[in-house]
Amino acid sequence: MKIAPAALLALAALAACRTRITPEEEKSRLEELIPAGTPAPRVESVLDSLHIDHSHYDSAEHQIRAIDRHTAHAPLIDTSIRIELRFDSQGRLLSRKVEEVRTGP
Repeated sequence: MKIAPAALLALAALAACRTRITPEEEKSRLEELIPAGTPAPRVESVLDSLHIDHSHYDSAEHQIRAIDRHTAHAPLIDTSIRIELRFDSQGRLLSRKVEEVRTGP
């Protein structure tokens, strides 16, 4: 059986794709490790332990912005997960937004 060159190229590209964590898995992991009501310093500690780049808690905006870099990779496309954490006026976690971000050449 002969395989067309285009099919071989498609198989090679598919094999080169790697995913470390999906946005859904990231959201579940964060919900488990930093539930609503978690104080901002504890949230920062958890993000540090997960090696997720993040801002410091912004008390004026009541938020932390974070990015889990290189969560998936395919030829010419790199994927990261952007995380926005919102806090109440006492610095306790209210909500999180988790979304995939793709970059390329």
